[in-house]
Amino acid sequence: MRKAMGFAKYSRPIRERAVEDPRLNSLVRALLGDADFELYQDMALLKPPGGGREKPWHQDAAYFNLAADARVVGCWIALDAATPDNGCLVFERGGHARGELPHFPVRDYQLCDAEPRRDVVACPLPPGGLVLFHGRVPHGTATNASPRPRNALQLHWVASATAALVPQDAPGGRVARFGGAARGLAC
Repeated sequence: MRKAMGFAKYSRPIRERAVEDPRLNSLVRALLGDADFELYQDMALLKPPGGGREKPWHQDAAYFNLAADARVVGCWIALDAATPDNGCLVFERGGHARGELPHFPVRDYQLCDAEPRRDVVACPLPPGGLVLFHGRVPHGTATNASPRPRNALQLHWVASATAALVPQDAPGGRVARFGGAARGLAC
C-alpha cells in the first residue's frame, strides 16, 4: 500500500495533532488570506525502505475537482526523517507562477518527463517537520533507495469560499484544465 486517504475524520489524534492544531491553522489561515477554510483532503503517504516508488513531478491541483480559482494550501508532515536518499519532496521554486501545467497518464497522472525542471530544491525534513505549499507548485519524490521508511501525512485545505466542487469532465473542470491529451498535447 502506497497511500491511505480520508481517515482524519475517524482519527481523533490526527485531528487534534494536525488538522485542528491552532499553530498550523494560523499558518494556513494566513496563507489563504485570512479566509475561512476547510480540510479538502488527507493522506498518509507510505514509502517503504529499499524501493518505495517515486511520485513523479506533478501539481496537486491537477487531482482536485475544484474550480480554477480555488485557493488551496498543501501541508506535508514528515513522520520519519525525509532525506534525498529516501524520497524527500523536491520542488520547482516559484513553479506555481507557471500556472496550470498539462498532466499525462504515464507512470502516474504527472507532468511530462521531458518537461525541463527549473530551479529544483530538495526539502529534507526531520520527523515532525512540515512544509506548506501552493497547490500549483510542481513537485515530486524519488524512489526510497534507503534502508529506512519514509512516511508522511499530507493535508490540503481550501478556502471555504472557493471550495465548490466541479465535475472533472465539466467545461472548466480539471481534465479540461490539466489534461494534456484532452488539450491535444503529447508527452
